[in-house]
Amino acid sequence: MPNAKDNPEAFFRSIENMAKELSMSKDTINKCIDYLTVPPDDIPALLVKKEVGSIQKDVNKPPRNVPNIYVLNKEGYKQEIEWAMNKMLEVYGVEEFCPMKSGNYRFTS
Repeated sequence: MPNAKDNPEAFFRSIENMAKELSMSKDTINKCIDYLTVPPDDIPALLVKKEVGSIQKDVNKPPRNVPNIYVLNKEGYKQEIEWAMNKMLEVYGVEEFCPMKSGNYRFTS
């Protein structure tokens, strides 16, 4: 595509948004994504999953995770992931992503 850099084929939607839009439970969405990203036996997975991390736009608020990136497992998928990462940086208005936040976050001043 001529403007693939600006409109990557990769997608990055939160599990919560996908569940709402598809009228499915988050558990079902997670199972489907696992099915599509984990290769069975000798067959390559249909999708490649890239965990992105978190953002913290306000130092007075805890960081929050951003959605993972999913892209078709085909030639050029690494470039698609890079373009999607750049698009997400633009969308979230940050210069970089922080490590993935896990568990309960305790804010300390």
